[in-house]
Amino acid sequence: MRLLDLTARGSWGIRNGAAASLPHAAKATCRAWARTILDAYPELDGLYSPSTMTGNNVVLFPHGIGALPASPSEAYDASDPAVKTLLHAVARKINHTI
Repeated sequence: MRLLDLTARGSWGIRNGAAASLPHAAKATCRAWARTILDAYPELDGLYSPSTMTGNNVVLFPHGIGALPASPSEAYDASDPAVKTLLHAVARKINHTI
């Protein structure tokens, strides 16, 4: 997938006039930037951007969704012991109770 890196390690945002606080902006502002980026770079599948809640996110443009497989290559039930262990680890990390 062709993703534009908007995280701190990428310098695209600064080179194009975005403030480092862009990820904290209102949704309408972030969406306007995404639309403008898509117009300027139609070959991109999406954005790799910082999130104020989850670290980093992949945001796919409509045509980028087509690059995803129709179904997962593997799937596990939430009651699987390995899955439970991972879920509990993530829950602890984000201070959430399961």
